[in-house]
Amino acid sequence: MKKIYILLMALLPMIMVAQPTISHYESYTIGTVANYEICKNTLFSPQSGGANQTWIFTTLQDSLAGTLRAVSPNTTAYVANFSWSNLCLRSSDGHYVYLDTLGGGISYQVGAVDSIPSVGMAITRYTPDSLEYAQGPISMNQNFHDSCTRWFPTFPNPPYHGSGVDTTIADGWGSLALPHGLNYASVLRVKSVRHFTDTLVALHTTSNAYSISYAWYSPNYPYPVLRMDSVVMPAGAGTYKSFRYSSLGMGVNEIENAISGFQVYPNPFANTATVAFNTIKAEQVTMDVYDLVGTKVYSKDQGLMTAGNHEMKFDGSNLAAGMYFITLRVGEKNVTQKVTLTK
Repeated sequence: MKKIYILLMALLPMIMVAQPTISHYESYTIGTVANYEICKNTLFSPQSGGANQTWIFTTLQDSLAGTLRAVSPNTTAYVANFSWSNLCLRSSDGHYVYLDTLGGGISYQVGAVDSIPSVGMAITRYTPDSLEYAQGPISMNQNFHDSCTRWFPTFPNPPYHGSGVDTTIADGWGSLALPHGLNYASVLRVKSVRHFTDTLVALHTTSNAYSISYAWYSPNYPYPVLRMDSVVMPAGAGTYKSFRYSSLGMGVNEIENAISGFQVYPNPFANTATVAFNTIKAEQVTMDVYDLVGTKVYSKDQGLMTAGNHEMKFDGSNLAAGMYFITLRVGEKNVTQKVTLTK
């Protein structure tokens, strides 16, 4: 027995989780598709950093399915604001991130477009190649620091402009457990902190805002398998947190193959929108619409639809103006698009 114990002790360092290095950190090319689950939870802690951690998030609750697509900026409605971008990350929840990818694992954030409640679309632009988005490969304790200027050409009027500092560090590694039995034996956590001081030009007033994000990466998957965002807005407007985790291992390719050409237009829309999609085989199709707090406000069961191109109408004339999520369910798969209803 003593010999067996000594042998196990000798083997222990060999069976412990190895510290990972992420070779392809936030590595996107046009055509990349990543599916994820948006979670209802908003009060979870990111837990501790450090070596050989065990992060458990198995009780996160799914709310909506989402999709992140890497597309050419020229295919987006906001390309005129980001002439030096060569790649755009477009989320189905209405968020756009414009990048300048330089190769060698380095990319810079050119700007972003967000849909803000009661305000509308907010466009943020950064000075060219001033805000580093990713620098890979990345391993434990590796960090980079950047400063930038930003301005908001459309929100509000008169506009804001400001300056900020970004600090990113790989602050932990270990194992990660997610819902649906998605377990990762070796992940690296990357923490990013951004602090901005913005000036309202006309009123000569300033406000401060900062954001903290945590992203967990698996060596075999260049996009976050889990991401947490916590943002403190100016003027004491409060803090909100969001969680989303990758659907890797949950039929990503099957979703892409089962439903294609999904789009909602026009967006924004007044009263009625068209939902277009394509199916590769006959499937039961249902369209559900949710408000920002996850309440289902509209549902339409289309029944069995044959393979091919289809269109469905969403009548929002009885709903209040605002933002909604349209979820199309085809068989056992679903896709979601964030839309804005105007009156």
